Amino acid sequence: MIFKKSSTTRRRVLMQKQFEDICQNFCDHEICIRSFFKIAAQYNQSQRFYHTFNGHIASCLKELENVPNLSPTDKQILTLSLLMHDAVMDFSHSDNEERSAVFAAILCQEIKMPQEITDRVIQCILATKHDSAPKDHNACITVDIDLAIFGQERRIFNAYERNIRKEYHFVPEEIFKVNRIKKLTHFLNRQSIFYTSYFQKTYEIRAQKNLINSIKRLEH
Repeated sequence: MIFKKSSTTRRRVLMQKQFEDICQNFCDHEICIRSFFKIAAQYNQSQRFYHTFNGHIASCLKELENVPNLSPTDKQILTLSLLMHDAVMDFSHSDNEERSAVFAAILCQEIKMPQEITDRVIQCILATKHDSAPKDHNACITVDIDLAIFGQERRIFNAYERNIRKEYHFVPEEIFKVNRIKKLTHFLNRQSIFYTSYFQKTYEIRAQKNLINSIKRLEH
């Protein structure tokens, strides 16, 4: 009997292969494999519904595949950044990006990444706090990929919204609505939701519609 690999298994294998391709020039295979599973383990918390390894992180790496005009070094930086940008996720704290950046710095040291690449990975991860405009182009791409969910078709976007609410289940409904409206309005009030031309062309119009509709639902 032939057993087909599930889509989740295929995604995990692909993600591991992408990580191994980065590591192969810097550390031995055993360290690489151990480091990959250390990253994956960070996402195994039961309170995650959207920010999962096989969900959000896999989708981010899939988005990366379509970004044009990236150098090999850019792809390394972006792959590492996307793999680890939500490595620490405590929904009751506001310093998850900073703590994820610390995790990434330690792991990059373990796989013997050059300090220049590590520094840029950290910069990209910190940019996903979404509190100011990124100054580095790779950080702009990281942020845009992180927000690509905003521009998905309604069914996918609505599922994302439900999973975000589950992750913040401990927040009273009225407080959640106020905070969520504030957050979504912050993105809508920018000159554009996305920073790079590729993501603006691909997702901007639908993202604006999704956020406007989400805010309307939250207000009622």
